[in-house]
Amino acid sequence: KELKNIVKIFSKNRIDFLIVKGCDLAVDIYKNISLRQMSDIDILIKEKNKERVKKILKNYKLASDNNYEIAAQEFQYIKNFKDFNLLIEISWNIKHISIKDPSLFKTAKLIKYKNITFKTLSNEVNLIYLISHLREHHDYNGLNWLADLDWFINQNKIDYTKLIKEAKKYHKLNEIGFGLFLLKKYFNTSINLRINKSYYRILGLRYNSKHIFNLKRFKFNWDKKKIIDSFFKDNLSDQFKQLYHSIMQYFLG
Repeated sequence: KELKNIVKIFSKNRIDFLIVKGCDLAVDIYKNISLRQMSDIDILIKEKNKERVKKILKNYKLASDNNYEIAAQEFQYIKNFKDFNLLIEISWNIKHISIKDPSLFKTAKLIKYKNITFKTLSNEVNLIYLISHLREHHDYNGLNWLADLDWFINQNKIDYTKLIKEAKKYHKLNEIGFGLFLLKKYFNTSINLRINKSYYRILGLRYNSKHIFNLKRFKFNWDKKKIIDSFFKDNLSDQFKQLYHSIMQYFLG
C-alpha cells in the first residue's frame, strides 16, 4: 500500500525514480509479496531532483540529520504505523554502481504489479547491483539473499554478453564472477557463462558455508578478510594498492 502511495506521489510530480531491492524483487520475481520479507522501500533518484523530492515528501518525518545525508548520500524517512515503522530510503548516489550514469534511467525496466507500475534497473545492471550489495553491505551472511539471485536469474532473461560489458564499465567483473560462482555451488543455478573456479575458490576463503547459511557468524580476523578483499578489485594496480594497505594494517595494527 505504501509503495503504491510513493509511486503515485513521484509520478504525479514527474520525478524520475527507480524502485530497487526488496519491493522490486517481491513483485518482479516472486510474484507474491508474502514470499519476500522486507523492511524498507529503496528508491533511486537523480541527484538534480533531491531538493524537489525533499519538498514533495515534507509530510514524511525525516529520520536522518544533515551529517548522515552527506555521509550516506541518501534521505531516510520513517512512516509510523501501529505495529511497526517503515523505513523509506531515497538515494541519489550508490556505492555499487554509478547512479550518475544516465543510461540507468534510459534502459530501465518497467514493472507492472496489480495496479502498481514503476521502473527498476535493467536485468543485467540489477544483477550487478544485487550481487555487489550482497557482498559489500551484507557480506554474504544469509542464504536467503543468495536465493534472491537464484530466483532472479531463473525468472529473467539475462544477456550475459551485456552483463560482462556492464560489469566492466562499473569495475565489477570479479564481484559478478564470485556471486555467480556461489550460485552455481549452492543452487546449481543455470548460468550461461564460463566461470574461473580456481580464482573464485581463493576469494571463497573469505567465507565458509556456515556463514553463508547464516548458522553462525564467520569468526575470521577482519584484517585478513581485507587482504582477500583486495582480489575483488578488477584492476591489477588497484588490487596491489589495497593488498599493500591491508597487509600493512594487519602487521602494524
